[in-house]
Amino acid sequence: MFGKLVHYIERVLAKVNEKAILEVKKIRDLTMHAGVPGVAYVSAASGIAVAGNYVYIVADDQMCLACFKLDGNEPGDWVRLFEGDLPAEHKARKSKKPDLEAICLLPKNPHSQSGALLVVPSGSKDWRSRACILPVDDTGRIAGEVLPLNMSALYAYLRTKVRKLNIEGVCVCDGKLLLANRGNSKDGDNAVIELNLSDFLYQAYDTHELNGDSFVAVHHQELGKLKGVALSFTDLTVIPSGQIVYCAAAESTDDDYLDGPCSGSAIAVGDKKFQTLRIHALDTSLKVEGIYARPLPKKPGGLELILVTDGDADSSIGAMLSTFVTL
Repeated sequence: MFGKLVHYIERVLAKVNEKAILEVKKIRDLTMHAGVPGVAYVSAASGIAVAGNYVYIVADDQMCLACFKLDGNEPGDWVRLFEGDLPAEHKARKSKKPDLEAICLLPKNPHSQSGALLVVPSGSKDWRSRACILPVDDTGRIAGEVLPLNMSALYAYLRTKVRKLNIEGVCVCDGKLLLANRGNSKDGDNAVIELNLSDFLYQAYDTHELNGDSFVAVHHQELGKLKGVALSFTDLTVIPSGQIVYCAAAESTDDDYLDGPCSGSAIAVGDKKFQTLRIHALDTSLKVEGIYARPLPKKPGGLELILVTDGDADSSIGAMLSTFVTL
């Protein structure tokens, strides 16, 4: 099926500019107050969203969300998303975790007057289909109960549109909900999936069951290689100009379930028509899995990119990084 499909899809080709390397600086380690999971740090940071005065980080090996103050260096707090506990042993934990990979801020709507956070899983396995919505108040603080969502039917539909479904990023752009699929496995697709935001939210708040009715389009993209290893999407965000900023990692693996060594990370800037990509390598060997972009008021066209990392090891402490790019 996919062999025929490729002939009808415009693929965007890109080449990494390894000479224009962006300097990365650490902002902080992702240390936590003890909290619900009983761990003192985020090890597998997978996505980042900013709401008002707060930074929210999703970790793919937890049942909780990490919350930090936007300005400050104090430890974060855990916010419980799903009930239950995960096994402590790494392989057993990996086989049971919900694999929450992406988070974004939803716009104000009749159900959430100040907006809400949407947390989504990878869908790389059938059981990785639990998502949720958390309303926030005007300051960005979580201000209501967690609304669980079932994305099983939607993800089953999306598996007919991309090879090896592995959602790693989510954001809102011009009335669409964009999902970034990570093509880090053999025959996997790097792609941006467009959903109609209104249809998605209607299903989310009405039945809490998501299906393929919100699907709009899929845009396949080739990201090139970094140090000889293929890059694949790990997150995306939208800036006020409408451009989309991505982060990507060069992870040497043919399996969307098993991790591999990381050769480095990069960021890419593209248009909202998904026709161009400008890619820059980062001067870090860390696997960057989450990105948030904020314009620099005193520098037209300048962006500060806030990044978070996943060490793929329970003992590693995730980090928040910063870099700057001019569009």
